[in-house]
Amino acid sequence: MCWKGALLWGMILPTGALAFAWPTWGCSLAMLAGLYGLRIIRIRRRFVSQGGEPKDATLWAVHCVASAAAYSWGLLSWACRRLRGRDVPLVEYHPPPTTTPSTPSTP
Repeated sequence: MCWKGALLWGMILPTGALAFAWPTWGCSLAMLAGLYGLRIIRIRRRFVSQGGEPKDATLWAVHCVASAAAYSWGLLSWACRRLRGRDVPLVEYHPPPTTTPSTPSTP
C-alpha cells in the first residue's frame, strides 16, 4: 500500500466518517464499514485469482485493510517528528554483528 492509500483508508475516511456520524445519524459509519467490506472482497478476489487459498485470502484481505490504520499512524508520527527537526532513525531488522574474541598480545 502506498502512503496515499494508507492516509486515505487509515486516517481521512475514518475521521470523516466520525465527523459526520452525528449529522447523518450514523449512516457515515455504515458507509465506512461497507467500503471496508468492499475493499476486503476486492483484495480477497485478487489473492484467490493469483492462486491463493480462499481461507488464506480472507485472512490476508482483513489484515491489509486493518493495517492501514497502523500504517497511517506511523506515517503521521514520522512526519511530525521530521517537521519538528527531530532525528528520525532508520529501523533495520538484522542480527547484531558477531564479534570474534581478540587474542591477547604477548610482550
